[in-house]
Amino acid sequence: MIYFLAGVINLLGELFFVATGRWVLKLFGEGEPHYGESLAMGLVVWGLVVVLAFIIQM
Repeated sequence: MIYFLAGVINLLGELFFVATGRWVLKLFGEGEPHYGESLAMGLVVWGLVVVLAFIIQM
């Protein structure tokens, strides 16, 4: 069960954070970004989305 949950979390991280970060970095001219760069940029982008959604709700 633990391995299944770890796999699901890894898959969701790949789909949401890494793919989004890779797309944003390629948008700004980065050739083929590394995994860490993509993950960090994806976290930043989705963090900004959450903050903006919170601000709009207020």
